[in-house]
Amino acid sequence: MPIFIKLLFLALIFSNQGCQIHFLQQDKPQPSPIENKQAYFDNTTPLSEIDATPVYTNEVYRLLMQGMQYHELNKPQQQEKCETLKINYQADEDWKIAWLLIYALNDDFACINATQSLDMLNKIQDLPDMNIQLKWLNGKHIKLLSQIIKSNKHRDKLAKQLRESKMKLQKESHKIEELKKIEANINKKIENE
Repeated sequence: MPIFIKLLFLALIFSNQGCQIHFLQQDKPQPSPIENKQAYFDNTTPLSEIDATPVYTNEVYRLLMQGMQYHELNKPQQQEKCETLKINYQADEDWKIAWLLIYALNDDFACINATQSLDMLNKIQDLPDMNIQLKWLNGKHIKLLSQIIKSNKHRDKLAKQLRESKMKLQKESHKIEELKKIEANINKKIENE
């Protein structure tokens, strides 16, 4: 009987604690659901000003699809396609070729380096007939590439300082070893006298 009372008492405590947690959670204010998600978007640009002509939209769609196909190639095929597109870009500086080189084949800068990508994107941005959505995307990518280039320069500077410090440390270690040898020789001479 006393065991039954203890178990009943424990069950009462545990069930009471669970209810407290439940009631405490209900007291917290719940975030209100978004009634109209469109209210959070800036729709101040009239549709007439957005360059979304069907021909241009189809061209951008085709570019995106082609980029996706290039991206799904294996590394040797991507490298081969990269070399072909670089040759084509040198012959004819078409912005679509540059765009494919930058976005579709350049995940790890194996195709073109960050500086070349930035130069190409700046040329694309200067085109007067560029789609404003692509200009926005390119602008964001330009900022990202600029930060990558700046970070790489800083990393290279730190790596150079590290190499120089290691060389100085090796020289100092070598000097310490020489001094230890001299000290050992002096100690031997003192012991022999």
